[in-house]
Amino acid sequence: MIMIGPYEMKKYSLDCLNVDHLSNAPHLHAEWEAIICFSGSTVVHMNDASFELEPNKIVLVSPYSFHFYEENPGDYIVMCFGTDIMPILKKQFAKERPKKNIIDFSADKVLYDTVMQFKKLFSTSYAEGDRIDLTIGLSYVNLIMLFAKPLFEFVPIDYENANISRRVMDYCMENYKQDVSLEILSKALGYSKSYISHIFNLDMQMSITTFVNWMRISEACNLLRSSPESVTDIAHEVGFGSLRAFNRTFLSFMSQSPSDYRENGLKYDY
Repeated sequence: MIMIGPYEMKKYSLDCLNVDHLSNAPHLHAEWEAIICFSGSTVVHMNDASFELEPNKIVLVSPYSFHFYEENPGDYIVMCFGTDIMPILKKQFAKERPKKNIIDFSADKVLYDTVMQFKKLFSTSYAEGDRIDLTIGLSYVNLIMLFAKPLFEFVPIDYENANISRRVMDYCMENYKQDVSLEILSKALGYSKSYISHIFNLDMQMSITTFVNWMRISEACNLLRSSPESVTDIAHEVGFGSLRAFNRTFLSFMSQSPSDYRENGLKYDY
């Protein structure tokens, strides 16, 4: 993968692997991400929501959603996939979003059997952390999502609203280290401040301020792990006007201080 700030550019349209830990680095990407839990448990943080991921559960993360996982050991299958690899569900996944983000896959026998066959394949043919063969992965991801989709209760999205939200995100991703206000966005995109704010909140289920702060905190996490810069310098580099504001926002988003996060470091890729 390639990281541009907190934005993760995947090399492939499909990536499947079996891991014992998940990533504690906040990030977002253009692909869907599904995590299947077989043992252990963790907390999934996605935008403004949190979910407890336990055995027999699948969490589904929509494209361009900020997310990270608490560092709890377990047995997980990670599936990252673009809509282009889904011949049957391509239109639905492009035009709909899940009403629920987490489901119990044991609630449907066909889904349960398919998931367990997928797990058995990993257990017998692949070592820990190995990525599955593309052809096999394509078949299983499509089947699992086909059977799981009714449980997630997908609902249509407003395409025009989604397009405006994407333009807002694009602008924020390019300019998050600078001042990003509704007035600036209004002039840049040609819509009123109230309209932009309303559409983004409706479509993304979070405010523009929250999205910008996620961009800044995500980049700060990257710098805290990889750079010797001081916390103060990092705070200013990612766009915060004061160390106090940075510390307060970081604690709110990551449930720990910047110094504690730096000390813990990044231990896992997923």
